[in-house]
Amino acid sequence: MRYKLLLAFAALLVMVPFASFLAEDSDGAVAPRYDITGYVADTRGEPITDVELEIIVTGNGETYFGTYNPSNGFFLVNVGATTNLIIKFKAHGYTAISCPNSPKQQDGFALTLTKAAYSVTTRTYTITSSIADGNYVIMRASTGEVAGHISYGAGPVKNATVTLTPTTDGSVYTTSTDENGNYWIPSCPTGTYNLTVSRQGFNPYTQTELVNVTDGATTTRNITMEKSEQERHFGMDTAHLLMLIGVVVGILMAVAAWLVSKRMNGPNRVEIFDDSTEDEEDLRS
Repeated sequence: MRYKLLLAFAALLVMVPFASFLAEDSDGAVAPRYDITGYVADTRGEPITDVELEIIVTGNGETYFGTYNPSNGFFLVNVGATTNLIIKFKAHGYTAISCPNSPKQQDGFALTLTKAAYSVTTRTYTITSSIADGNYVIMRASTGEVAGHISYGAGPVKNATVTLTPTTDGSVYTTSTDENGNYWIPSCPTGTYNLTVSRQGFNPYTQTELVNVTDGATTTRNITMEKSEQERHFGMDTAHLLMLIGVVVGILMAVAAWLVSKRMNGPNRVEIFDDSTEDEEDLRS
């Protein structure tokens, strides 16, 4: 009997901490998740299909990335909070201009989920109803411009090639600097770009900080280039020296050809006659 009591007491000692662990696990349960859904389209009511659309929700120190269906404009973001949230819609060449019941805030919209339709069963907030009834996030085609000045220690760099390459799908934009080293790229679709500058005699330049083109604004990037350390011969770099050698060789070959032609066609040319036939006739006679 005493042996059984000892076993029961030992089992109780084991179960008490385990029960305490279960209680703590229940108290510290994972916070519920929620879905935020809606629709995105352009000003004509057409889903954004020609570029990649990125949907991001931030708040309470967290970042949530959504999914988007370009065939019908539907999007979904799964979040771990329902307050203090900012939703952003990013697509190359487009800018979001309105989101139902969500005030504009910098480059996003402050989500007011208390005004959105909510499903308790699925824990889903629907912030827009459909494209058909005009209740959707509207994005419009947008452009900005990029301008700046290219220089080096001694002054401006003219005729330099400036190129903007988008970080996502999109067109590449190229221009050249003028006599004063200035460049300008107008009507550039909004988005982020890599900027490069090249010019013979200078080290190629690649912008380490991405160029962010925003709607209706001018983004300025002034670049300072460095002269390339090319080996010089007779005051010329290798490329120009080779060009000069090629020109000289070409001139010498032309002069040599002219001299040979003149010698062969001149009055002192040597002619060879075959008189063997006349010799034979003299011998027969």
